[in-house]
Amino acid sequence: MLNDTDIALVGLGLHGSWVARALIKLTPRSLLLWDGDNVEPHNLQSQNYTDRHLGAVKSLATAGNMKAAQRRIPVTTEGMWLPSRPVLGRAASGIVVCCADSMEVRRRLAQQVGWLYGEAALFIETRSLGNDGYLHAFNAASEYVDHYTTTCFPDVVAEIDCGGAGTVAMGMMMASLTTTIVSQWKSSERAQLPLNEHCVQLGYGHQARPFILQERR
Repeated sequence: MLNDTDIALVGLGLHGSWVARALIKLTPRSLLLWDGDNVEPHNLQSQNYTDRHLGAVKSLATAGNMKAAQRRIPVTTEGMWLPSRPVLGRAASGIVVCCADSMEVRRRLAQQVGWLYGEAALFIETRSLGNDGYLHAFNAASEYVDHYTTTCFPDVVAEIDCGGAGTVAMGMMMASLTTTIVSQWKSSERAQLPLNEHCVQLGYGHQARPFILQERR
């Protein structure tokens, strides 16, 4: 389905480890994984890792899972993303999904995608707070980039406990919604999702509201 599209996924924790599992099923041309953290025992409760992954770098552990699911898709790995590194690697355009746990990374990543890839790229970012989750999606050259960066408050404010069972469900919901947005962006279909302009809010008890996804140019 996405055999002409490259995807970069930054952050392979609560959201990213599940998002990776969902994205590989869309058969992208390539998948680039960014995360230099190691899998720790407390990660096993809510992230897509098992005992055999303990101590492994998350990007490498996730790459192993992806290759087991789709051996024909090139999966490459990197450590922590830095603003000096092109997030899509050698790809000239594609989809960037940010599931990092740093607001500063989110802000700087969106800015880089905007000036480096322009309208050819789609930027998606997920974040959660307990049973509530938020997903931003927009074309990289959109005027929304400037507004989005104002939502990236200081990291110290963003530190929360992401180990509860509710956040596991949210991580899986984010994975499902991310793949839905990617699929509809690729086909330029109109989405009927619980979105308010460019931002999704999910949570137990939230009602869906119609949203028209910005068409790919």
